[in-house]
Amino acid sequence: MRFLIQSCNTKPGKINIHLFDGPPRSFRLEDGQGKVRGTRLLAAPQHTLKFKQNGSAVVVSLSPVAPGEIEGVLALDVKKDLRET
Repeated sequence: MRFLIQSCNTKPGKINIHLFDGPPRSFRLEDGQGKVRGTRLLAAPQHTLKFKQNGSAVVVSLSPVAPGEIEGVLALDVKKDLRET
């Protein structure tokens, strides 16, 4: 299943992705630039999410998140903004 992304916004060191239509167990962002330092849902910022980065692709594990909690904002903390080139 794929997510519907309503919007995405960035500022230095942050990327916020507004997700809808869960609940897949992971979210993949491709063709980014930079190093991801951490991921979380803004609704529960105290709970970090596991992620793996391989080159320009980042996969965020959403498996510990209850299906009803996925709709919202996925926040990525980055050393350099991930943007399309």
